[in-house]
Amino acid sequence: MSNERMRVYAITIAAILITSTLLTLNSTFSLQEPKNRNAFAYSSSESIGTTSGSNVPKTDIFTVPSGYTIKPVVWNLTAPDTVTFDDKGNMYVGEAGYPFTYLLNFVNNPQPPRILKIDPSGNVSVFVDTKLNSPIVDITFHNGLLYVSHMGKISTVDITNGTVKDIIVGLPSNGDHFNNQIAFSPDGKRLFFGTGTRTNSGVLGMDNLGWLANSPNVADIPGKNITLTGQNFVTKNPLTSEPNDNATTGALVPFNSTANEGQVIKGQVKCNGCILSANLDGTDLRLIGWGFRNPVGLAFNEEGRLFATSHGADERGSRPIVNDWDKFYEVELNGTSLFYGWPDFFGNAQPVTDPNFQWNVGTVCMTPNTCLDKPLEFLMQNHPPVEKPLALFEPPHTATQQMAFANKSFGFGGEAFVAEVGAHAVRGVGQSVVRVNIDNETTISDFLTLKNPNEANSTTFRPVDVEFSQNGTALYIVDWGNLLEPPAGGPTIPNTGVVWKIMPVAGNQTSVATTTSASRGATAQ
Repeated sequence: MSNERMRVYAITIAAILITSTLLTLNSTFSLQEPKNRNAFAYSSSESIGTTSGSNVPKTDIFTVPSGYTIKPVVWNLTAPDTVTFDDKGNMYVGEAGYPFTYLLNFVNNPQPPRILKIDPSGNVSVFVDTKLNSPIVDITFHNGLLYVSHMGKISTVDITNGTVKDIIVGLPSNGDHFNNQIAFSPDGKRLFFGTGTRTNSGVLGMDNLGWLANSPNVADIPGKNITLTGQNFVTKNPLTSEPNDNATTGALVPFNSTANEGQVIKGQVKCNGCILSANLDGTDLRLIGWGFRNPVGLAFNEEGRLFATSHGADERGSRPIVNDWDKFYEVELNGTSLFYGWPDFFGNAQPVTDPNFQWNVGTVCMTPNTCLDKPLEFLMQNHPPVEKPLALFEPPHTATQQMAFANKSFGFGGEAFVAEVGAHAVRGVGQSVVRVNIDNETTISDFLTLKNPNEANSTTFRPVDVEFSQNGTALYIVDWGNLLEPPAGGPTIPNTGVVWKIMPVAGNQTSVATTTSASRGATAQ
């Protein structure tokens, strides 16, 4: 069977599976928007009570550390991806919106990205559902405003009337990854955020079919000028109707454009794979670091040091990379905009020419969009010094998401808590919350895990955000919700998202602060 016929066959089977699942879901879930999702009761502005709604999520699926309790506080959400609290005790939950929830749109209109508000009396309302791009990635309360990171923009929302004001626009997010978590400097005067790359490893190809037709003239934008080695890759051309048409695409140039040896790609402040900073009104945008693949998590610790998580590369596209783990970095704030390695250094800042990252050249392609007919080589000439990660998240594809630092009142004071959403089509990878101890040798340990991660229902826990209460005594975890089972994979099932709350057992703050668990990450040397 030809590769093209295999591709058509796979797409047809996936469509049948999705349709079948939708018919099942239509009898299981209400696809109409509920008038009032649940009823809530706060015992204080910091402590959200349980809901009185039906279908209460079960807590017995988790392994919870000794000295802590877990309970769901908001559920029946659709693709929630972030949570924050204002100074009056109101909770705000961001829902990503279409196309990340397209199952919901099979019989209804597309759900917009939106921010829900749950007030201290338990009233749930749609606070904002206009002037926001999908996906909403992060919302953070600061200086009386909600700051929102959504596709291509950073915006503020007035908490008194829901007015949205764009403060940074034109971020290069129309690709595989987006602009990500927002962090504020210790003095509160500047905001920081990461931007992801448009591609997996620097080359547009068949793995970008989901958006390539709408944006064929874009490419990854580096943070500083780079000089190309002239690498080019041949693929099918999906943008024409001619079945035998091929495209030749170079590194960091638009699809079906060639790269030349010595060609200079100019860097820009609004770049891909970068961490940026700006004043609170969006002015004075600056480059802080570049050469990340997708720096999703970003947070300052109590010492004022900035840390980031970044995704490893995938085994896909014209330049597949194997065995690349997610990374935990300290981001230097010395004004020199250091280089962190992408697209030519992976793992522990190792060159792409290392055999550890090498796809099996000349073998049958793993999928129709993943082939490599030559060894991996550098895309850039004359690399700057490469900054190493502090630690690597084991195994590949844990898909680290947002992060937050704990204080002593919760336990594990000074450690970073990181959500791992896991691989879309694989059970038991990631799907946990881990903690990172940055003292001495950086170590990564499990905090909240699934008891049986390989069971069929294990797709129901997909953590994407972690947020501590203002007094630090409670950890809130945003659970994206249940995904379609492989091979369809990817989209979320409506009304399966949850916000969980974890607290120390009363009187056990001292003991939980010293609780330990097995380390499963790798310290980078």
